[in-house]
Amino acid sequence: MSFINIKFLDNINISYDKSNCEDSINIRNSKGKIHKIEIKNSMSDALDIDFSEIIIDDIIISKANNDCIDFSHGKYRIRNVYINNCKDKAVSLGERSTLNIKSAKIYNSNMGLVAKDSSILNIKQFKLQNVKFCASAYNKKQEFDGGIIFLNRNSCEPSKLYNDKLSKIFF
Repeated sequence: MSFINIKFLDNINISYDKSNCEDSINIRNSKGKIHKIEIKNSMSDALDIDFSEIIIDDIIISKANNDCIDFSHGKYRIRNVYINNCKDKAVSLGERSTLNIKSAKIYNSNMGLVAKDSSILNIKQFKLQNVKFCASAYNKKQEFDGGIIFLNRNSCEPSKLYNDKLSKIFF
C-alpha cells in the first residue's frame, strides 16, 4: 500500500495484514499526522517512509521478514512504538533523517535501534528484549557521514552497542 504526495490529517488509522510486497506500507513525499499504523505479517519491510515530515501517535508492528520500520530523507516523530519479531532492524533511520521517539517497546529482533548515514535518532524511553544488538550507529554510504543515537536511559549491555569511528551513541 503506497501513499505518495499525501497531506495526512490527525485522525487517520492505517492497518495492513499479510503483505507480500517489498514494503507493506510505503509513504513518500508526504506530510502531516497519522493517529495509528498497525502492520502484521510482512513478507519484507513493514513500514517504509521516505522524503516526508510525519508525526505518528502509535505504531504497532508484528512480524516482518526484514525491517519493521525504515525511515530516510525526512523528519519524523513517534509517540509510541510497539514492535515484535523483526528479522533484521526494528527501527532503521538513514540518509539525513531525524527521528524522535517518546516510548518504544521492541521484542525479538536482530537489531533494535539503528541510525546511519548522517541521521539522528533520539529516544526518550525504551524497553528491548531478546534483541541481538540494542543500538547501532554507522556510516553505510560514502556520500554521508555516520549516525548519532541519543539513548535517554541506557539499559543496553555494552556488548550490544556498536558505532563506527564516524558515529556516536550518547547516554
